[in-house]
Amino acid sequence: MTPSDVTLTNEEFPTITAVRRTGEVSRWIVSDSAVETCAEMVFVHGLCEHAFRFLPLARRLARQGVRVHLFHQLGHGVHGADVERFDWLAQSYFNGRRPEDVLDDLEDGACDGSAEVCAGAERVMRSLDLWRNVERAEAVVRAASISRLPLFVGGHSLGGLVACLAAQRLADERNAEPIVLAGVTLLSPGLRPRGSPRGGWFEQAVVSLSWRLGRITVLRPLHALLSLVTRIPVEIDVQWASHAISDLSNECQLHAIDPLILDRVPLPFLGRIEALMLAAQREATKLTVAIWLAAGESDRVVDTRGVEEFCHSLSGNASAANQIQVLSGFAPHDPLRSSRAEELTGSLIDWINACLRRSPPRVR
Repeated sequence: MTPSDVTLTNEEFPTITAVRRTGEVSRWIVSDSAVETCAEMVFVHGLCEHAFRFLPLARRLARQGVRVHLFHQLGHGVHGADVERFDWLAQSYFNGRRPEDVLDDLEDGACDGSAEVCAGAERVMRSLDLWRNVERAEAVVRAASISRLPLFVGGHSLGGLVACLAAQRLADERNAEPIVLAGVTLLSPGLRPRGSPRGGWFEQAVVSLSWRLGRITVLRPLHALLSLVTRIPVEIDVQWASHAISDLSNECQLHAIDPLILDRVPLPFLGRIEALMLAAQREATKLTVAIWLAAGESDRVVDTRGVEEFCHSLSGNASAANQIQVLSGFAPHDPLRSSRAEELTGSLIDWINACLRRSPPRVR
């Protein structure tokens, strides 16, 4: 059964709404009716997470006139008949200003069925072609572009990788209808693999060697084999990531008990992510729009050296408009859920406003 559209209202700011729209890709659209909409942003969540995690960011951007579009990647979140069962969780994230607010709701919320939903997501992951999530991001961007307003695309972690690839493909002039973006927003993007913290120095060394081989075309078969061998003895239980997500204890606790956050990742899925990382690095020169990027130098989930490699390839980019922030000594994987959240959210809003001054509204 196709879920019906639904509208959530924010308790603190009643003019801000989150509307679930069904269509080619079911998505949440967050906007503020008290503010003139000046731009659109499509934002993609990260590995093992779900779209609701970014409703607080969407709420903040909506107050600045940016209409935000969120969707669950395949293999994540809720889809089909399960969607309406978790509207209470969407409402909790949409209302909650602090992690404590959502934690209180989780204690009272009806989490029945979440184990089955997560098990189903893991089954999808086992055979999922990740390019399907890139295509879904492209579809949401095209839907958002109907307004003819300046358009941004962004994402966190795996979502940052998906957003990168979608932006590269959308800007390709070989497309029948290329999309002109105002900017790309990347938060701790997954642009280079990192071994599990439990794997020790040997795994880190092999992962690094595998990555180098993968960047040389003739050696890619060896890279694929080495990548698989590397991961065979590694646990794919990813609950450790809850301790790496933030430097705030309540944020880590929320990540650990959120009923829709996955705690296991199928082995083949990790290999397919690395293939996308290599594709994004190879195609980096296609991104000729402004980029805002924030990542912790000591991130334990993704290797921040991938950010440096990626930025080095942006030779044709409008570098004067870029804002690249690799935070020295900073470890949280989600900087917007850390002790530096206010600072970085303000930086993102300032960058968007600067892009809008350079990019007048698109008119018919």
